[in-house]
Amino acid sequence: KVYWVPDHVYFSHRRHTSIGEIACETCHGQMRERTQPVERPAVRLTMEACMDCHAEAGAPNDCVLCHR
Repeated sequence: KVYWVPDHVYFSHRRHTSIGEIACETCHGQMRERTQPVERPAVRLTMEACMDCHAEAGAPNDCVLCHR
């Protein structure tokens, strides 16, 4: 497993890909082009990175949307 979020963080792939229309490659990189196993995340999933992405996309940064 390469990506991990803390237990107190809620992350929905559906919300990001289907509703937010974010391509898988945005976070996972060009997986089809890889010839070696993934060793580290293409994007570091930090709170700052998530907040920046939400700000750029015009998505809300309300704490209760991602934190349980």
